Amino acid sequence: NNLPASRDLFSPELRRELFLTAYGIAVGPVFMACMALPFVAFLFHDVNTMANLTIHLLPSMLMYILKYQPETVKEAYPDLFNLEYVTDSTAIPFFGDNNGGFLHDSSVARNTVFAYLGWFILYTIWMCTIGMRLPSKYKYDTVFHSLWRGFPCEQVGKRVWNRSVETSRQQSDTNQFELRDFLLYMSGHLIACLTIGTLGLAQLCYSGGARAHFGCLLFAILICAKRGAERYTYYTTSMYGRRLRKHIQGIVEAGDNKEMKKKKN
Repeated sequence: NNLPASRDLFSPELRRELFLTAYGIAVGPVFMACMALPFVAFLFHDVNTMANLTIHLLPSMLMYILKYQPETVKEAYPDLFNLEYVTDSTAIPFFGDNNGGFLHDSSVARNTVFAYLGWFILYTIWMCTIGMRLPSKYKYDTVFHSLWRGFPCEQVGKRVWNRSVETSRQQSDTNQFELRDFLLYMSGHLIACLTIGTLGLAQLCYSGGARAHFGCLLFAILICAKRGAERYTYYTTSMYGRRLRKHIQGIVEAGDNKEMKKKKN
């Protein structure tokens, strides 16, 4: 580390722990969400969509640079980053060395699980106490509400809770979902993030090296580009076309009304 002791706020051990956590979250649950969430797309005129793209895609890109091109980072910021350990698989293990067990051995998987569970508990408490009322009371949407409206609410209500489709549609229209729906959603979120996100995608990016990580990045970019292309296609064909047809129909009807008035006169 080239920083003076007075400016080095974090010990090398803490820096390593933070890197393990950030790497696992960035290439695991967050990266998985980039590929799975329908509102993460290249939609350059929409600030909200681009914010979602930045949040879910850029962290995995950053971790690719930090892990596989540390010399580039060191050259650009010689007095800021200490990345000598990131290319050493023994210093950055995925599951640990098993000497102290999963809970005690520092590793990408353990740190990711702990960080995710910390967020999971806080987010679930916040949603149960505040978030569930945001769309209906304050007109602020949440990810759960945006994903649960319509088909998911109707199918889960019908197949799991034996709830009528009419009741589910009313809940979607008013944004007043049942708490059990949210808890079921979060249970699926937990399982997906810890299995597909952490044990699947994060381990693939870690074990497969730079090529696997880069391949996953390319795949995610193509998915987001396809979503953006489909949205722009909708804008330029269906949406604008519908508005043009409506406008033309209004002109035609206005002309017909004038002709009818002339005939009457």
